[in-house]
Amino acid sequence: MAQIKNQEASANMSLSPPLDAAMRKKLERYAELLVKLGSNVQKGQTVVIQAPTFAYEFLGMLVEAAYQAGARRVYTEYSDDTLVARQLRYGGLKEATYPAYEMDFLLDKFRDNGTYIRIQSPLPDVFSGIPQEVLTAYQKSKTAARKAMQDIVGDFKSTWVIALYANPRWAKQVYPQLPAEEALEKLWEDLFTFTDVLKEDTLAAQEERIRRCHQRVETLNRAAFVKLVYQSPTADLEILLPEGHLWNGGAETAGNGLRCMANIPTEEVYTVPCKKGVSGWVRNTKPLLHDGILIDDFEFTFKDGKVVEYRAGKGQAQLEAILEADEGARYLGEVALVSVDSPIAASNRIYYTTLLDENASCHLALGDSFSIALPADAPKEIRDQLNHSDKHVDFMIGSPELDIAGIQKDGTRIPVFVKGRWAI
Repeated sequence: MAQIKNQEASANMSLSPPLDAAMRKKLERYAELLVKLGSNVQKGQTVVIQAPTFAYEFLGMLVEAAYQAGARRVYTEYSDDTLVARQLRYGGLKEATYPAYEMDFLLDKFRDNGTYIRIQSPLPDVFSGIPQEVLTAYQKSKTAARKAMQDIVGDFKSTWVIALYANPRWAKQVYPQLPAEEALEKLWEDLFTFTDVLKEDTLAAQEERIRRCHQRVETLNRAAFVKLVYQSPTADLEILLPEGHLWNGGAETAGNGLRCMANIPTEEVYTVPCKKGVSGWVRNTKPLLHDGILIDDFEFTFKDGKVVEYRAGKGQAQLEAILEADEGARYLGEVALVSVDSPIAASNRIYYTTLLDENASCHLALGDSFSIALPADAPKEIRDQLNHSDKHVDFMIGSPELDIAGIQKDGTRIPVFVKGRWAI
């Protein structure tokens, strides 16, 4: 019992320090970015926002920004992994369930001409000491409860955005050498730099990032590769691409005709692989934090698209839980390209959250694919080549040693990445 209490005390350590006037101003600009450019809130629209309990002041700024943008109604939902950890520690396997009714409520509002804003804030080791079978049961329950929402989000049927909120525990993980207060200030400085909040015209600066991504997208779409070949000390991999596949990045147009910047920040351009067209092996180059559990030093071997062998130096049980989630979890659903000289990569730091680390590295994703990576009129035999899963888990494979070649239909080989950087 003493151990549980100590873990809880650590989990609740100063997660919501007071905000001074300067910080409030920056957060208000950040909120405006997420509302206007991220989810692109329209007049008369319903807005659904999820945020951690300790980000309650920022949540108020998001609500204010949404109403100022013309929102008809804003619905909010708090999340708190420290409370979930208590639930799992005390309740065990019997209580390892996710409250589906909460997601049903948000889904109902999201469907009603809605847009979705989700704020994430990693809490390192929040689930430390909880048996893997309990975590796996909870994750399965959560995945099932969120499936309908994930289907809408994954298919871009409406607009949405995911962004980050710094907290002291996460900051200390990223900057362990600094005192807690300085670490938090530094992490916020990083987030504001990556999202251009510190620039005079934040929205214009982010639009420029979108423009650069779209230039890459156009170049790759013109190239019409049939295959990508990865070579590095940590990869020997070939990935077939569906005929007519589309690259995306920067900002996407959702099914309701509105544009959204789904991840802020973002540097990636991405498409989908053929489900059964992946062969070779690949090793991660950055740690993966999945549902609060760190997975590192892991490697996959693919045959006919499927992960047939795997290992992890850390987090083996959690990795196994991901791969065993369903049939599609052992296949790839996303191929994404990011140069090692991207602004986030240039920080030369691991942030222990996919939203940042995936924008510092080329990456792949196990699980579900994005339907927007094929034309709307793509024939069924092409659509059937995509992978489907309740999971979508990105993992980073980029490095300064990574070369990627694109193979065209006539066999022409074109360098796409050389030594981790764009070459096309």
